[in-house]
Amino acid sequence: MKMDKIPGLILINAALLIGLSNCQQTTVTDVATADVFIKTIINQGDTLFATAHSVFSYNRMSFVAVKPPNGDSIPLPGIADGGISIFKEPLLALGDYKKVLPLAGTYTYDVTFKDKTQQTLTNALGADFILPAVIDSLVKSSDGQSVILSWNTVPGAQLYQIRVTKGTIEVIPAQLYSPAASLSAILEVQFPITSFSRYLPGTFTVELDALLYESADLLLIQAMSISDGSITLP
Repeated sequence: MKMDKIPGLILINAALLIGLSNCQQTTVTDVATADVFIKTIINQGDTLFATAHSVFSYNRMSFVAVKPPNGDSIPLPGIADGGISIFKEPLLALGDYKKVLPLAGTYTYDVTFKDKTQQTLTNALGADFILPAVIDSLVKSSDGQSVILSWNTVPGAQLYQIRVTKGTIEVIPAQLYSPAASLSAILEVQFPITSFSRYLPGTFTVELDALLYESADLLLIQAMSISDGSITLP
């Protein structure tokens, strides 16, 4: 079953961009959106969970800290685009991932904008999570004109996000895909072989994320799972 690509939506911050897109950037005053969600991976056969945080604003921010339901305030270190986006991605190497689900409840964000004004935001984290997709195959097509990624449908996933890299080089930027109507349990995306041409030969990593949102408007994420596969092209 092929997938329908959603144009113009890249990375998980796409939902936040949609939520603020009706505001004029020149007139937004201290408007920010915060999101906390569960990330799931499988490592050495274990299913592991962690929290990820993202705060987005057209009015640039200089500092954000998050306070979980039962803990102390923690600074969010990832500042992107001059302060438009601030985030914290969990890292396996730092022990962020655990075998137990993150604590559900209200997470509080203290935001300081570059004009020194401050704002407090909240976002509630539920207990729902989604398992990583099982990649069925990642192969070159028989005619050599494309690379085909196929995987088993993830229960509960509303959208999928796919990104292709070669080492630290982004070959195909992250894009969101929506499952087309079908009864098939196998989903499929094809990438033109020309997308890889300038990076050949080499081994490419395909990251496949399954996404579950907090509500039907797809503005904030509840859960995300990560799978990856690799393919070597001559």
